[in-house]
Parts: sequence; C-alpha cells; structure tokens
Amino acid sequence: MKELITKRIERLRKLLCVLFSSVVVAIFVEPLLTRKITETRPIPIWYPFEWERKLYLSLTLYLYEIAVTISLLIIIVSIDTFVGSVLLIIGGQLESLGYRLKSLSTDNGSIWRMQFKNCAEDYYQIYQLCKKFEEIFSTMISFQAMFSCLMICLSGYALIRAETSEDSMRFFLFFLCMPYQVFFPCFAGNQVAEKSEKLLFYLYSSNWPEIDTRYKKMLLLFSIKLNRPIIIRFGFIKQLRLRTFTEVVDISYKIYAVLQHAQK
Repeated sequence: MKELITKRIERLRKLLCVLFSSVVVAIFVEPLLTRKITETRPIPIWYPFEWERKLYLSLTLYLYEIAVTISLLIIIVSIDTFVGSVLLIIGGQLESLGYRLKSLSTDNGSIWRMQFKNCAEDYYQIYQLCKKFEEIFSTMISFQAMFSCLMICLSGYALIRAETSEDSMRFFLFFLCMPYQVFFPCFAGNQVAEKSEKLLFYLYSSNWPEIDTRYKKMLLLFSIKLNRPIIIRFGFIKQLRLRTFTEVVDISYKIYAVLQHAQK
C-alpha cells in the first residue's frame, strides 16, 4: 500500500513538472511566435529605460528573464525538496534500525549485547538528528505552512475570477503546486513517525525470550524509550504529519469561503 502511494506521489510530481514546464515554455515562446517581443514582455517587469521597438535590447532582456526564471525555479525546487528529502533519509535510517533490532542474534549473550548497544547508540544519534532538524527548520516550516495556506486560498480565488485563459492556466498551475509544497514535508514527517512507531514492534519480534535475564532488563529500558515515537514538531507544537496537511487545506478553504462571502 505504501509503495503504491509513493508511486502515485512520484507520478503526481512528474505531472506537475510537465504542466509547469509547459506553461513556462508557452509564456516565453508566445512573444516570439507572435513577433511581439519588442512590444510586450513574457513576465511583466518594469525597467528604468525604454526597450520598446528595440530588437537587440528586447532580445537581451528576453534572455535575461529566461535565465532568472530558470535559476529561481531551481532554487525554489531545491529548497522545497531538501527538507522532505532529509526526513525521508531519517525514515530510511529508522527502517534499517528496525530490521537490525528484529535480527538481533541470540546465539551468544555478548554478541547480542554488542549488537543491541550499537542499535541503541544509533537510535540516540537519529533522535538527536531529529531534534537538530527541528531546531534548524521548525521556523521555516511554520512560515512555509502559513504562506502556503494563504497562497492556496488566494490562487483558488484568483482562478475563479480569472478573465482570460492565459491567467486561468497560470493560476491553475500555481494552485496545483502550492498544496504539493506542503504535502511533501508532511508526508516525509509522517514517514519518520510511522517508522519510529514500528521500532517497538521490531524489537518485540526478535528472539528476546531466549536471552539472559540481565539483558532483558536492558531491553525493557530501551522499549520504554521506544514507546514514545519520534515526531517532528514545528511552531505551536504542531506535528509534521499528514493530518497537518489536511488542516492547512481546511484553513485555506475557510479563508476562501470568507473571501467569497465578502464579494456578495
């Protein structure tokens, strides 16, 4: 089931990239095809000099706008995917740790103790990494969630009130991208929480009844720690999970309903 969800998310990401690229290409190609490059700008930017009806200057500005747009896209995509990618890596480390806990050897007590100690140390390192992640990115994620909530609402409102097909396509694409910007880190944070919750199950799935009693005490203490799963938190003690994404969408819809009611 999780593999199916992951594949669908990947397909959605590719579809959004194709749609976004198509619209960007259409925006920049249209002035060339209509031969209005010296009259209109693909992106409405104000320049402190006259560029109208100057072919070479218009082409220079055209190339400049393309370069800036591509650079900004790369930066924005890199920033948006970095946070989620770090969380997915942490989730992979937790899953690997779970398999190691499940495969603890019971043939020799000293070997079990050494393997268990390594697993406990790795869990502590992962836990510290998550706390460091919260310390660095919690503020950024909070502002991103609030900004995305507002942008989802405003882009949907602008899409409904768009007067031209070109504006409709731009706002529609932006409307599709903004929820994904919130969904990806929420999905990755949810993966961390789920992998952490399964560690206790993996530990109990090992052959712990066969180990010595003194080692069972170590296992019991560690299980108490695992009973509190790792959950990434940000601003106002919100949890970075899938239900947070639904809350953002719900708040966006409420703001949209208020704007619609204000126009009546």
